[in-house]
Formats: sequence, C-alpha cells, structure tokens
Amino acid sequence: MTRIAIDAMGGDNAPRAIVEGAIQAVERGDMQAPDIVLIGMHDDLRSMLRDKLDCKLPFTIQNA
Repeated sequence: MTRIAIDAMGGDNAPRAIVEGAIQAVERGDMQAPDIVLIGMHDDLRSMLRDKLDCKLPFTIQNA
C-alpha cells in the first residue's frame, strides 16, 4: 500500500478539517490509518484525534 503525507496544518479550517478527511478516508476503506502520515504540530494533532474526535485509529504523526 502507498503511504501518503498530509500537511494537517494548512488550510482555513485546519487542522480539524484535514484530520476529519483522513478519518473519513479510513472509514470508507480508501486508506489504512498507518499509511497516512499527518504532518504538523504533534501535540495538537494527537490531542485533536484523541480528545476532540475520539479517534483511536493508529495514524502516524510527523512533528513539523
């Protein structure tokens, strides 16, 4: 499977809209969570996934 990197901090509604899109891609079966690398502020992204979106999918987060 191909891995993709996503700039999770770019855009008007980032990072929430970007992270929600990644979750939707996994839920629809288009991608697997370990194949998606979210690029951005690690603590903010981890907090959003865990606390705000109640997401337990194993996304990779690359701090930038």
